Amino acid sequence: MGDEGEPISFLGRRLPAAFELHVVVVAPGGVHAYDSAEWRDAIVLVEHGVIELVYSAGGGRVCETGDVLWLDGLPVRALRNTRDEPVVLVAVSRRDPDRPRRPISFPPTSRHNRCGPGRGAAPTTRGPRP
Repeated sequence: MGDEGEPISFLGRRLPAAFELHVVVVAPGGVHAYDSAEWRDAIVLVEHGVIELVYSAGGGRVCETGDVLWLDGLPVRALRNTRDEPVVLVAVSRRDPDRPRRPISFPPTSRHNRCGPGRGAAPTTRGPRP
């Protein structure tokens, strides 16, 4: 939790030059295909909404506003929004000087229209990189 019980937020914050911010919005009823390169070396915050991580082997896990995730290297097939409001995911990672900067889009969100803090999160451990 952030100050005064508010969920942590990366939006609207200035990051050091060594880091970049990437915003993914999943529309109500939408599915975002998992691409491991998109989440490489990133800490991911569910800024708004409820998202289901759909595992490659079946099953999944639900993550809510305020949950902090590590999606790099997980056996995830897709991120699915089964709710009636957009999900906003914000990833912060070290900037790769060889990769062009990603465009940042700031979806309309309101701190007054947020879900409560989450209780579940994706596993945060991973094996060594190949």
